[in-house]
Amino acid sequence: MPLTLFGGTLKVFDEDSFALQWFGWWKAVCASFSPVNYVYIIGVVIAAVLIVKQRDEFGKAIQCMKQRRIMGKRLYVCESSVTPFSAGLLKPKIVIPDIICKTYSRQELAIILKHEEIHIRLGHLWFYGFWDLLKIVFWFNPLIYVCLPYFQQDMEDICDTVSIQHSGCAPYDYGKLLFKSMQVLTEKNMNGLPALLGKSDYDFFKERMLKITRYKPYKKETAVILISCCLLTAISGGYFLHTASYPRYTMIEMITVFDIRGTNILIDDMSGLNAVYYDKENLYINNKQFLNVLNAREVENRELYIGINGYEKTPHWGSGMDCIYVDCSKFVGSTTQIPYGKYDAVTGIVQWIIKEVL
Repeated sequence: MPLTLFGGTLKVFDEDSFALQWFGWWKAVCASFSPVNYVYIIGVVIAAVLIVKQRDEFGKAIQCMKQRRIMGKRLYVCESSVTPFSAGLLKPKIVIPDIICKTYSRQELAIILKHEEIHIRLGHLWFYGFWDLLKIVFWFNPLIYVCLPYFQQDMEDICDTVSIQHSGCAPYDYGKLLFKSMQVLTEKNMNGLPALLGKSDYDFFKERMLKITRYKPYKKETAVILISCCLLTAISGGYFLHTASYPRYTMIEMITVFDIRGTNILIDDMSGLNAVYYDKENLYINNKQFLNVLNAREVENRELYIGINGYEKTPHWGSGMDCIYVDCSKFVGSTTQIPYGKYDAVTGIVQWIIKEVL
């Protein structure tokens, strides 16, 4: 599993000598050290549980806040001194600290609400949801955490630009309002005493204010063209990756015979010997022909496993084989029929994800 996610299914990783030299080690690690798979899966589960729990607690905290209609909009008012924010994917909510509701004028509140509404309208909450998904899948990658502040800053910069243009507020007044918000919230946190921001917060706020001073109105036509170019680039990139990658999986038609432990291969391929065939539900063995093949290959074991339905994710690396137990000493008649592939729901879902998604 980690191989196809992080080694990639791009053909270059298996067909280019340079890529093999520099990245082939990961394939070797995954093939020879199976606990890597379990470490990754455990990490995914832990990351998912933590993020879901955090979001659930966050949502419950918002639900416990007082609701108030301000300027025709239902808002959630919190007692804590936090900057106004919006949250929720399907039913977005806007949260405003009580101190801002009490001290801001109607015009100032309108600009604050416009800012949060634009976050919602531009789909920024969905972008944050997608980032959470990346944190779950790539929990081990430090870039996910290093890049998060820059991602957040980009979201705010975009929202500031759109808010200034849509509200009709001058950049100077908009920046002054942001500074007022920071001042009001900081003073309340420190019981009325001036407070210094942390260096990272200060740098973020300083950069944001500088970009506001450099604000220039944009044309909607230009924004549409840029968005179209981004979508076209994404679609073209996706098509290129699709054509430069192996299929999601490639079925292996081989019928393999293993020893009773299911580890040592006794016969690597029986598909052309007319001794074994199968459909989607049953394995069929021509008893006489199968025993003849075993004798010809000098296989003395009569308790075996027959492997079918194997597939490759990348060349020489795959999974998903059905191993069916066979006891040749119990053969009766000319043909033995053995049902297979009856999985419980959880196992079936996991196998489908590994095969079709990863």
